[in-house]
Amino acid sequence: MPFNKPTLSELTSRIEGDIITRVNDDVPLLRRSLLKVLTRVWAGAVHTIYGNLQYITRQVFPDTADAENLEKLAGIWAIARKPASYASGIVTFTGTGGTGIPFGSVLRRSDDTAYTTTLATFVEGGGSVDVPIEALTPGIVGNNVAGTELVLESPIANINSVATVGTAGITNGTDTETDSALRQRLLDRIQQPPSGGSEADISGGPKRLPA
Repeated sequence: MPFNKPTLSELTSRIEGDIITRVNDDVPLLRRSLLKVLTRVWAGAVHTIYGNLQYITRQVFPDTADAENLEKLAGIWAIARKPASYASGIVTFTGTGGTGIPFGSVLRRSDDTAYTTTLATFVEGGGSVDVPIEALTPGIVGNNVAGTELVLESPIANINSVATVGTAGITNGTDTETDSALRQRLLDRIQQPPSGGSEADISGGPKRLPA
């Protein structure tokens, strides 16, 4: 049988009834009497305790725990929240052959999202060079489709300040794992423990029975 948390009004009425019966010889309490005031004070305190107990009950189960306690529960199973990752990819610079593009050169997208070159390179004889870059801010915000234009924050002599994202795009930027995703990984780990070559072990994911 589920337990229903009593409301503040129910607690007040219950305490007042107990006082009338056991202390006041079944005489109703006066509106401004000390005992009347105390019933409301006690009811408020008890209501807070009930609320805390209700909160604690939610925190001990992985399917209802809040973010902080969900991470603690996941840690018991050696599962950590996945951090945000930085997007990376290739951009093409054009310019005069033999001109260098320094490591750490900063480029910006039209919305001011910033990237940095991760390798010092030189423009080839054909007038272009592919350069690896990485977003300076983690998350999906750093991802770009092929053909996106990025502009050098500080111009480099003999280098076109506009670089173009390569055909593979700028990818693999991910946001911090959400509570729902972490919760599901934890539940999968609990419901489908490693079992020495089961279907779930081989496929890399849990196999749930039909409802």
